[in-house]
Amino acid sequence: MVSLYTQHIIGEGSPGSETTDYNRFLYDLLFISFFGIFFNNIVSGIMIDKFAELRDTREKIENEIRNKCYICSADKSTVAISVDAAGEALRVVRDASAGSA
Repeated sequence: MVSLYTQHIIGEGSPGSETTDYNRFLYDLLFISFFGIFFNNIVSGIMIDKFAELRDTREKIENEIRNKCYICSADKSTVAISVDAAGEALRVVRDASAGSA
């Protein structure tokens, strides 16, 4: 910012007027600082929002993996794994309405 001011790229007022140069320099400094912070916050907000969305999606997928059968997509409470007499695992789907009749 100082190099831009000393090279008269920004802060140019009427020639020879120190007050105008100083005011213009402050104006340019505040303008650049404000918009730098403003756009930085916008970009940061977009990034944080996107990462939150990705985290929610990941948690939803992990919850489905933990609580649903990957073969038939039934809830974990309706699927039971039992072992038969020969030692083989059997997948049994319990019908929730059968117990109430």
